[in-house]
Amino acid sequence: MIEAIHTETQRADTSGQSVHRHMGVYVLVLTSHGDEGCIIGSDRLYIRLTDIYDLLSPRNFPVMRGRPKIIIIQACAGGKL
Repeated sequence: MIEAIHTETQRADTSGQSVHRHMGVYVLVLTSHGDEGCIIGSDRLYIRLTDIYDLLSPRNFPVMRGRPKIIIIQACAGGKL
């Protein structure tokens, strides 16, 4: 999941420019199982939400610096699948 989000935020068009450069907002929707402060990927690995937020930070996603990023997470907060 982390790799997929990272790949998406760094995606470029055929000219090598970010596909996100003309977008006013970035929306990420994640639906899965989770635990306190984590979401579980389809590979059953736990990913900390802070790691996802870090991928969307201005440092790691500079083309969206100063633009809103909306993250919708629908995941249980318990450890049972």
